[in-house]
Formats: sequence, structure tokens, C-alpha cells
Amino acid sequence: MDSTPTPTPTPAPASPSASPAASPSAPAPAPEPASASSTSAAPVPSPAVESTRPPRFDASFELKKLGDCLSVHIAPFSKKLTQKKFLAKLKAAGIEADKAKKVPNKQWAMLRFKDTSQRLAALEALARSDILEEGHVGLSIPKGKRAREEVTADDPSAKRARKNAVEQCRPIEITTAPLCEMPYEEQLALKKKNLNKVLRNITTATIKSNQRSTPEWVQRLGPRPRGQLCCPMAEVVPSPVLERYRNKVQFTIGRDLLSDLCIGFAAGRAEHGVVHVADPSNCIIVSEAALAVRSKVQEMLSLPDLSQFEPYEKIANKGVWRQLCVRTFSTGDVVCILQVRPNDLSEEELEGMRQVLERWWKEHAPSQWALYLQYHAGLSNKEPDDCPVHLLTGPAHAYESVLGLRFRVSPKAFFQTNTEACNVLYSKVGEQCDLRADMTLLDICCGTGTIGLSLASRVHRVVGVDVIEESVEDARANAALNGIHNAEYVCARAEDVMQRMLDEHGSGSCFGIVDPPRAGLHGKVLKAIRACDAIQTLIYVSCKQSSLVDNAAVLCRPESNSTTGTPFRPVRAVPVDMFPHTDSVELIMVFERDLPAPEPAPAESAAASSPAPPPAP
Repeated sequence: MDSTPTPTPTPAPASPSASPAASPSAPAPAPEPASASSTSAAPVPSPAVESTRPPRFDASFELKKLGDCLSVHIAPFSKKLTQKKFLAKLKAAGIEADKAKKVPNKQWAMLRFKDTSQRLAALEALARSDILEEGHVGLSIPKGKRAREEVTADDPSAKRARKNAVEQCRPIEITTAPLCEMPYEEQLALKKKNLNKVLRNITTATIKSNQRSTPEWVQRLGPRPRGQLCCPMAEVVPSPVLERYRNKVQFTIGRDLLSDLCIGFAAGRAEHGVVHVADPSNCIIVSEAALAVRSKVQEMLSLPDLSQFEPYEKIANKGVWRQLCVRTFSTGDVVCILQVRPNDLSEEELEGMRQVLERWWKEHAPSQWALYLQYHAGLSNKEPDDCPVHLLTGPAHAYESVLGLRFRVSPKAFFQTNTEACNVLYSKVGEQCDLRADMTLLDICCGTGTIGLSLASRVHRVVGVDVIEESVEDARANAALNGIHNAEYVCARAEDVMQRMLDEHGSGSCFGIVDPPRAGLHGKVLKAIRACDAIQTLIYVSCKQSSLVDNAAVLCRPESNSTTGTPFRPVRAVPVDMFPHTDSVELIMVFERDLPAPEPAPAESAAASSPAPPPAP
């Protein structure tokens, strides 16, 4: 916001002809006798006095976040203000608009203007008028049929507005690491407390998923199972490194408060008027290597041949430089993906930009640093999953070492963001696996094959499946790179090929492992796992526990027409802290088939019910 203080208006001096009656302490003047001339004279109109009301907001500053948009949502107005009275108040205040609408029983209105000059004049007049109610003034751009309006404390949604306002004031160091001021032991205690709620929610969600029948494992929790832990949970395993651990960082390219080029993190939401980018140097979770790459790219974009291209502005939907994704590895490899908006550039300009980027990077960056270019023309900050990247210079793949194995990683392939804690996580996964040499390990959402290949020596065969072709190619290459010959990987939907792959490559019982993305597993995959009787044990590695709750309810609910197969039951949970100073945590959940207890053999039952024979004489 504008830091310039609002000037305090100076009271207008009293007119020399002002009546003494204006002063409460002055005696009332004696009435003068009326004369004919004074009776017949026309009343003299009072001269117009310019309003000295201080402005409620800075119209020029608000226009910065509105950009060129001519439609503006404004709050707060009185809820009781009708459309007719609203138009009358606008006319009395001299506020002109091409279209004006006051939403009934709401505190906001919509104004549309013919051009920017009419908009500026109207907002300046509105800032000094008495139409607005007391409270925080909000101006925003409509989004579809619903405005992103800001509201006053009297509105029911004021809680959200106040929360957004507080978030805008938080330093970027706190935004990226919200628990950084809390001792690490307290962080672990807080995460375990939150995970206890997750385990209780799994019990409740499983009960709600099928009201007509209750799983046996839920019945064993007692007469009031709701709100009870679905299974025992171990203590949170701490991360071996607490600071500078993130090996993947998504930076925003923009301008700081001094309007200088800055590659860092967005300081707030653009719709709230916060459009500057904050320096990430003091963010304790960002690795030193990522900061070094970020500084190198910022130096490159400041070149005369590249500084002519402006950073992307979301509100105005213009500019070129959008984001910078930096991936660093313990081997020294670096993957740098520079995202640009090509909409306003010709093919000649794009080719010239590519040549400058490639030439400068070859001359100034280490040979292990790969530079990619990605084109994203959409409005959303998040590019589509299938948005390709184009290698300009550097190696085509990066390499990382985990648990004594070497892994090839493509530029967009998934890899754990805390490499040292990844070794701890996969070790704990291995400890929870009761594997035998005659088993088949089914690695669902296998990615680059890290988990399955780390356990390949303990099983007969590893069968991996993933929908991302790039990741599957990495998994096959990693198997060959580490001399592992009992692993097979296929690119397909798990629900389509799971049973066929087990029939072709399986041997004996099957052990399943799934490490899904934050959204969790698709319902079809969950039902396919349920229906695959060969999978007797399933390990679910969760990075977002709300998705785990929904998925666990499908895995554990009683059998029905839509969900076939013996249900699973949660057995134990092991949390591993992969993200110190944040709210996130990884949770390893072990599920087993909820099989009924075996009944005693008929011969044993008969022997138990018949009386003992008399002793021999």
C-alpha cells in the first residue's frame, strides 16, 4: 500500500459575515424590523464550498491494481441502500459511470466506465463523498460472475478478508516457513497432534462411507469408535537437516518495491493489490544452491538484450518473464526451467531471445547446469501438466544418489524435495515391508522407480506403473543404471494394467506400495487395488493427509456393489518430517486385508467339546 500519509484537511477560516449565532456562547441578535425592500428582494444563493472531507482511499494507487479494467467492484456500502437511492447519491456527488448497480442486501456495488479518465474522476469523487460506509474500503476486479470484493467487519465474510489482510503483512520468511520461530521439538509435537486428528478422521470417514455395514476393524475399536485412532502411530521421525533443505524451488519473476527486477516469491495476492516480489535470500528452507542459481539467472535477465522484455503482470496480463523453477542435486547437477509468456512476441523475437539465453548460459554457468525454456500463455500461474520444456543448453538429465543407488531424473519428473530426509523416509518404508524372496512388489505411481528399486533385492520381482512417460523412462534407465534386472516398468493407468501385469510377472503373494501426488489416488485405482486379491498388504506414503483420509475410506469400507474385494484395515502409521518449519509432514500408513479370524478345525472343535476319556487301569 501507499506509505504516504493522508493529509489532514485544514479547517476553513470563519467568514467575517458569519452570524454570531453560530457560536453557542454568543447572545442571540435582536431581530431587525422588516422593510419592503428586504421582503421583495430575491434570496442570494450561497457560494459553493469545496468539500474538505479527507479521501477514504488513494484513487491513483488503487488504479495500479485495477490495470486497464473498466469494471470495478467497490465496498462497503450500506446493505439497506437500494438501487434507486444509490443512483441518486451518485448523481448528487457528481459521480458519472456508464453503468452502476448496487447488489441488494450486500455491501458492494459494481461500476462500469467508458474510459480510464472517467474512471479516475469517479473514484476521486467517490473517495471524498459520504456514500461509503465506515470500514475498510475495497476495490477489485470482477472475476466471472462473482467479484473478489473486500468487505467490512460487519459482513459475514469479514473473517476471510481480515485473514487475507494479515497474510499480506507477513514477511516472506514467515510465509514460506510459518513454523520457523517455533522450537523444532514443538514443531514435531504439533505435527503429531495434527496427525492424531487425521487417524481419527480416517475412522469417522470409513464409518460414514457405508452406513449399512461397519468393518470388523472398526467394531474392534469399541462401542463408540468415532473419534478414535484407526491404528497406532509411532513418534514423528525428525529430519536430519532443518535448514536450506529444499532441492526444488519455484520462484516468481517480477519487480520489488523499488521497481527493480527481482526473482523471488510473490509478497501477496495480486487481486489484493500486492504485486511486488520479495527477495528470498533469508528464507531458511531454500537451499544455498538454489539461491546461487537464482542470482545467476537474475544477472542474465538484466542484460541489455533481455532487459527489454518485462516481467509478467497478472492483472494487466502482459509481460514475458513468468517463473523460474530451480532443481538442485547433491551431485552438483542443476535443472533450471525459465518460463516465459510468448503471446506478445514474434517468432523472430523468440528466436533472438533463445540465442541470447543459450550463449550467455554457456559462457557463465557451470557445465552441470542445464537451462530449459518453457512457454506458458495462460492466465493461471500453474502451467498445464503436459506443458513441455525445451532444452537450450546443458545435460538432458540430472542424477541423484539415494540409499546407495544412483537415479536419473528428468526435468519434470517427481523427486522428494528433501534429499537427506528422503533417505530416512525410504529406509522407514523398507522397515515396514515384510518382504520375502518369493513376493512380487507392485509399485503404483512409481515415478523414477526410487522406492521399488531400493527394495528390489528383497523380492522376486518389482512391477512398476505410472501414467507419466518421462518418469517411466527414468525408472527403466535407473534399473539398468544400477544393474537391477528383476524390475519391469510400464506407462499406463494402474487400473487398466495392474491385474494383467501381476498375471504376467507376478509370483506368489503381492506387496503393494503407492506414493501418490498430493491429490491422492483416483477412485478407479482404489477400487482396482481393492479388487486385486493378490495384494495382501499395501503401504501408502502420504504427503497430504486430507487426501489420505478420503482414500483410506475407500480402501477400508465394507464390500458393496460398487467396491468389490476384501476391505483393508489400517495397521500402523509412521510419520517422517520431510518439511521442517512448515505444517507438512510425510506419513507412512500400512494397510492389510481385514480378514476374519480363522475358525478352529472341526476335529479340534469336537475334541474340545467331548469329555476326556477315563484313565486306563
